[in-house]
Amino acid sequence: MDKLKKKGLDKGKLLSIHDFHLDVPGNEPIKLSGLTIRKGDCIYIKAKSGRGKSFFYYSLLGMTQESLKFAPNWNELQSLFVYLPAYLPFFSETVLEELLRVQVDQHKVNQLINTGLIAESFLRLRCNDLSSGQNQLLIFIRGVISDKPILIMDELMNAMDVELKSVIISYLRQYVLKDRALIYSLHESVDLPNTQVIEL
Repeated sequence: MDKLKKKGLDKGKLLSIHDFHLDVPGNEPIKLSGLTIRKGDCIYIKAKSGRGKSFFYYSLLGMTQESLKFAPNWNELQSLFVYLPAYLPFFSETVLEELLRVQVDQHKVNQLINTGLIAESFLRLRCNDLSSGQNQLLIFIRGVISDKPILIMDELMNAMDVELKSVIISYLRQYVLKDRALIYSLHESVDLPNTQVIEL
């Protein structure tokens, strides 16, 4: 990427990417040109297994040597993105203790309950006993409470049942996409507004 810009000149613009070229070991390079991400945008990354999708995400996050080719300002990348993987281990006793550990105050927890994203009973669950879908819900919660404007969801909803996935999609529509952007990958795209499909 020759240029990476974060500017407020274009209302709602969070990031512009020009002439992105990423070498992927054992595969064709990933090339993107003229991608602008604005508040409210959804970008669905469509890629076959082994194509280098996670490597692409890591590069956006400033986590690879390739990042230095297009983003000398590592801190700027870190301030833009929050990365939500498909699984994270949690070491706190309960979900509530995990949220408090990452400095989520009780007011934010109450907001999550009031929006219908979580129930109070979820907060009392032991982290070691969470199902794969519940683990992904906790990852999602930790992501949305951050103040970073672009969420990267890397196969995050794949372990969720239909009901939980519907809750997440509704929350994204009503709250997240009002003033943030989403880059995501799943086995298949979901019905979200302002979606662009990028095939790697």
